Amino acid sequence: MNSLSKLTIMLFLLILTGCASVTGFHQPAKNEQSVNKLITYKYDDFEKTGWLSTAKYLGEFDNGYNGVTHSYRANYDSKNKLVFIQLYMTLMASDWYFINNVLDTKGTKFDFVKIDREVISGGTVHETFGITITKNQLEVFAKKDLLLKVSGKRHYGIFTLSKHLSAAFLGAINERG
Repeated sequence: MNSLSKLTIMLFLLILTGCASVTGFHQPAKNEQSVNKLITYKYDDFEKTGWLSTAKYLGEFDNGYNGVTHSYRANYDSKNKLVFIQLYMTLMASDWYFINNVLDTKGTKFDFVKIDREVISGGTVHETFGITITKNQLEVFAKKDLLLKVSGKRHYGIFTLSKHLSAAFLGAINERG
């Protein structure tokens, strides 16, 4: 195999793995209507619980590197009563952050939930975590974009949570009663 063929194959594989890492989420929410179309409710007959959730959106860090996908999810019991609301996030990076904290610009420390840590093909690190929030907090988030600092033992990043995402999810929760 000549050098040009090897180079072509390497470039193809590089492009292919690069494309695989940017699929499965939407760009930041531009308006409530676009978010509303992608909110779903699924009930599990075995667990007797339901999940209301948005699609995943990308929150790029302010430093231009890495970022988090984020979505809202709300858990309902068998009687359709709201149990909790969570902002569910996955950090995608080339190095471990060991995320253990999420703060807003007021210094609010949210109830942090560590969910999973794994290495994906190509050495990309995924750290999945959430913050449990109240409906009152969601109402505040729905009024204006919110800067959130995601930090860990090694690194941190700051991203913007869209008010449109929060407002649409709040509307969906209110519709459920």
